[in-house]
Amino acid sequence: MPPETTATVRPPDLGPLEDSPVLVAVVDGDDRVIHRNGALSRRPEGNAARAFTDLFRPWARERLAEEGLPSARREGLWEGEASLNGAAEPMPVHVTLVAEGGRDTGDGVVALMVPRHGPVTLLADEERPLERLAVPVYQETRFLDPGAIDYLAADGHYTRIHGDDGVVLASEPLGALQRQLPTAFLRVHRSYLVNAARIVALAPLNGGHAVRLRDEAGPLIPVSRRRMNAVREILGAV
Repeated sequence: MPPETTATVRPPDLGPLEDSPVLVAVVDGDDRVIHRNGALSRRPEGNAARAFTDLFRPWARERLAEEGLPSARREGLWEGEASLNGAAEPMPVHVTLVAEGGRDTGDGVVALMVPRHGPVTLLADEERPLERLAVPVYQETRFLDPGAIDYLAADGHYTRIHGDDGVVLASEPLGALQRQLPTAFLRVHRSYLVNAARIVALAPLNGGHAVRLRDEAGPLIPVSRRRMNAVREILGAV
């Protein structure tokens, strides 16, 4: 029986990006890193990571695996904040993922990672805010101001949106709405998405932690244990 052969995937020509200070990775259809430019290769752990998500801290790894890579392949492009592993201090980066074959493809992805200064923040989208969120409500579509939303809570296949105008029951799951919202909306729990701009405190809750929104009398939204480190890092908490 002839030995199995492994197909060689030829990375695209990165041109000037090969010597750019921007960190660039080329990812195949199985999320494996098949090429790194010079800047990424010189990073600690840069050549050790096999899977693209292994380059990142745990919270960013989860975000890119669950949201970034699938969205890039589905829509052709995804942008967001993340934090790289492999050094004494994490490196905050702005990540742009571009699907090589365009949208609706399982092909590879080119990732461009631009280092950011200061702590990781999910408020970068304030530079280009989403003006309206289209929300299906029964037989109509409601348009909401994302800045006026406190948090979103999963309710089966529906989502309850809490904000300045009370509660709106959207006939769409939480994950679908999250894909429309700017990165200022932080997934603190599998059932909750909060507007980071409205977080005023971290507080204890039932043996765990929660974020408090608006003011000292505002609602407490639980933070899952596995997302707590990400929330602390993003909010700059010690």
